[in-house]
Amino acid sequence: MATSAAEAVRDTAQDAMKDARKAVRDSTKAASAASEDIQEDLEELRDDITRLAQQLGTIAAARGVHAWKSAKSNVEGALSDAEKRARKAGDDIDSMINEQLQERPYTTLAVTAGIGFLIGAFWRR
Repeated sequence: MATSAAEAVRDTAQDAMKDARKAVRDSTKAASAASEDIQEDLEELRDDITRLAQQLGTIAAARGVHAWKSAKSNVEGALSDAEKRARKAGDDIDSMINEQLQERPYTTLAVTAGIGFLIGAFWRR
């Protein structure tokens, strides 16, 4: 009788570990996908800023103060766009984390506890 209870606990623990591994893999894939999206957005932003800087040089040389006001408006628009992209990327990551928490709350708790244990073990050394 005690053996079957021990086997049941062992099986439950093994299932939880499998779920935890899957959750870690899924979270890693989601984070990787999100980081690729963020990287692409940052590259696009860098390109936009480079183009704006070139336009600013051309406009300032050709038109003076009037051109500066126009360029300033373009820069503000680009910064606003960058802010929107950054918020979207943050929202995407947040939604992925929330989705994992809702799909596998116990697995997430087990993974979190395991990570906490590992950090504690390393901290003592």
